[in-house]
Amino acid sequence: MKKIIRFSAASLVIAMLLSLALVSCGEGEVTTASGGSTPTTTDARTILETKTPAGTDFGGAEIKILSRNDYDYYDELTIDSDEVSNIIDQSICERQAYVEEKIGVEIKNDKKNMDRNWSLITDIIRDHFRSNINEYQLAASGCCNTLDASFEGCFWALSDIDSMSLDMPWYAQNFVEQATLPSGELYFIAGDATISRIRMIYATFVNHALFERYVSDDIYKVVDDGKWTIDYQYGIASTVYNDENGNGTSDEGDLFGFSAHYNVGMDPYWSAFELPILTKVDGKFVEVLDGDRMVDALTKIIDLFYNHNGVYLYDDKSRDPNLEVMMSEFASDHYLFMTHYLVCVEYQQLTEMEHSFGIIPIPKLNEDQSDYYSYSQDQMSVLGIPGTVEEEKLEMIGTVIEELSAYSYNYTREAYYELALKGRYLRDEQSRKMLDIIVDNLYVDAGWLYMKLINNVPMTLRTMVRGKNTGWANYYRSQHKIIANGVDKLNGDK
Repeated sequence: MKKIIRFSAASLVIAMLLSLALVSCGEGEVTTASGGSTPTTTDARTILETKTPAGTDFGGAEIKILSRNDYDYYDELTIDSDEVSNIIDQSICERQAYVEEKIGVEIKNDKKNMDRNWSLITDIIRDHFRSNINEYQLAASGCCNTLDASFEGCFWALSDIDSMSLDMPWYAQNFVEQATLPSGELYFIAGDATISRIRMIYATFVNHALFERYVSDDIYKVVDDGKWTIDYQYGIASTVYNDENGNGTSDEGDLFGFSAHYNVGMDPYWSAFELPILTKVDGKFVEVLDGDRMVDALTKIIDLFYNHNGVYLYDDKSRDPNLEVMMSEFASDHYLFMTHYLVCVEYQQLTEMEHSFGIIPIPKLNEDQSDYYSYSQDQMSVLGIPGTVEEEKLEMIGTVIEELSAYSYNYTREAYYELALKGRYLRDEQSRKMLDIIVDNLYVDAGWLYMKLINNVPMTLRTMVRGKNTGWANYYRSQHKIIANGVDKLNGDK
């Protein structure tokens, strides 16, 4: 379903001010309100500049991007001016025009429909590399289906490109730390240039009307007090069920305390429960899986997902990957809690929801845990430079990445995060505060990024929970040598 953004009068004024400050995205010559100088922002934030030398001009060189046209990725890098329908699209479009003008390039984007072939983009680059086809200068693809290509020679190391400043805040520093190999090489980058990094963060959605009907607590105070745990969530969700459609069967259309996807809905717990897979010791990756904590986590997730009547789970085999039916049921007051992506707030189901909703983090494993942590689903986009690109063009393409990322940090992030998410979609101040907690505590483990090298360890949470299996020790014994071999490869020891 088409995502719809409708602004209140106040939001429209802010949006118009921002639009005036940015680059025009219409047909013809590109201009700015300040006659071509750096755009201004809507508040007193410090605008961070890139190190790109003044007057840089690549003479109209074409930068052809290979990216995805599916779901919530189609508009994150480029969007045609005639498709602009909201402030996010407007900023993406203006970003392209600004970068093109500033450094003298022409950006084009070949968007492919994945049709659930999650590795399509990376596979195309692999095929082109083997066939020596130099068609694309930049690729944007799903994280977990891409980083294993770091060892195949089909992408250039971004860490070797002087025009990129990888320590700047427009790049996700947790990602940089976790993705950088012990050799010092980094082949892919995530950050503000691709808004799927925020869109695909998991959150707990709360139906305020249902929560107030069944629970006397203030859910936001529960979070603030550090008491928002999976046990607390289970205690509420397990007591909420009603056969709303009156057919005598627990099915869609009934009232449930909790809903999630039976597969991808388990992914955020690796971060939320502080279940580290890999860490670095003296510059080398070390496997640090905690057996006792894993058993505790498995037990609690299985209880929440399967061991009560107040849960309704969705299956990819019968639902589209964006789980729009789940959003519709939540908006129709059928679920008290829902685990889903932040991007849901952009969809019509929630923008037109009659009753109010809120967002809070995925719960902690227990109250002893010091903080809440968030996870962005493994299909968030990362950027890489195909290995078929001529070496002499790397500084130019690095400059393009740098300028797109810096502009996003300075302006597009504000358009999306402050004006759209906080200003339009989230209906209460407490949820806006929760959004900061969720986004500021985003964490991804190297074990996720390089999962294909360690036998897809992160996927075991899905399979073990689905199988209601808490036998982590048996799994670990069977996989330990394979994991160790993968870690050795990451460390360059094999």
